[in-house]
Amino acid sequence: MTRPPDLLGVLAALALLSGCPATGVDDDDDTSADDDDGSDFVCGLPSNGSGGPDGLTWLEVDGYSTPADAVPDYEIAVYKPPGIDDSVALPLLLITARRMPLDRPTNEMILFGDQPNLSLDTYADEQQWLGAMLLPGPTGDGLNWTSSPEDLTYWHAAVDLLEANYNVDRDRIWQAGSSAGGNATVYLGHVTADRTAAIADHAGSNPYQGNWPATPWDDDCAGVFIHDINDTIVPRASVEDAAAMWEDAGQHTEREYEYSAGHAWDYDQIGAIFADFFPRTCNRTE
Repeated sequence: MTRPPDLLGVLAALALLSGCPATGVDDDDDTSADDDDGSDFVCGLPSNGSGGPDGLTWLEVDGYSTPADAVPDYEIAVYKPPGIDDSVALPLLLITARRMPLDRPTNEMILFGDQPNLSLDTYADEQQWLGAMLLPGPTGDGLNWTSSPEDLTYWHAAVDLLEANYNVDRDRIWQAGSSAGGNATVYLGHVTADRTAAIADHAGSNPYQGNWPATPWDDDCAGVFIHDINDTIVPRASVEDAAAMWEDAGQHTEREYEYSAGHAWDYDQIGAIFADFFPRTCNRTE
């Protein structure tokens, strides 16, 4: 087995990667909850899954995952806030990270440990969301998302599994990532827009590097793009290029350029942006 990196090294690598209105959608897949054409659509389509246990759970996707005692690939770390009524469909926030380590304990420290970390459990507890990280297969220097068809098939299989094991609000599935994870989030938001209501990209560049997908897109996906002008790792122009792609495709696009933590994932600022942006979006999936 590959020796797992120490936590500080992983955090350094991450630094280098790194409720919906009652009406307001105007077509069969619109993430702008404020654009009301008079239709009577109520945002919130439950998956009616089994509910799932409270707290942190690891799920393995059939056909992809290795056993827990082997190098973990294609696994899901999911956190459900305690005491949730299983009849309530919860929004699902997916954190997209890259260069993740190859062992569960280190991933748990990054996701849920003492600061600095991704604070997935804190978002979930405060907002009453489900929080999950879909860990892809081992590629290069860790667990990394690629644009391969296998990874995309895994993404859908993983979300299917979450919807079966938890009562997910299928109209409010969101994705967020930072730096290389933000870059992957932009890619995944585009190619999974039939299921993803919105993305948040912190300091992630345009994965298409100017070769933007044809517009208009088949499905809509809102996006908020976050950047600090003092970020010394990823320049503003790279983030602006991704935001422009989103906007040029006719997607609801917001920019948060008052961010003041450089390239770091600052919980207080990121959490406030998520709490404001994501609940204003939904995705009519049926």
